[in-house]
Amino acid sequence: CIRDSFFTTVDSLFGETGKKIAIDPTSNTLVFRIGDGSSASHDDMIQLEQLSSGEKQMLLILTTVFLQEEKPNILLMDEPEISLHIGWQDRLISMIRKLNPQCQLILTTHSPNIFADGWEDKIVFMNDLVVK
Repeated sequence: CIRDSFFTTVDSLFGETGKKIAIDPTSNTLVFRIGDGSSASHDDMIQLEQLSSGEKQMLLILTTVFLQEEKPNILLMDEPEISLHIGWQDRLISMIRKLNPQCQLILTTHSPNIFADGWEDKIVFMNDLVVK
């Protein structure tokens, strides 16, 4: 199921900080739980607005890809590395492609880490483009 893949992908990132994505059954909204996520207490919930800017940005990117439901699409991103932890930059493209292999990416970046996970051969430099 694509939703399970989305949750697994998000958990693989946020789990590093002890957060686990969940749906709050009382409000039917996305939240994060602290710890193993098994408690139903509201005390262990983190609302989306409480996430760091990098966490929010990564969640927004992955949610955008997830909502395309594996349909062919083009995702344009300008400097997606801003606010992202260096380890997350390394994994960004692979996670996007895992959630939607049909997603074509066009992005600008100053970070070589964005292409660190085997995507170096896909780089096109602007000065290599010729307009006729």
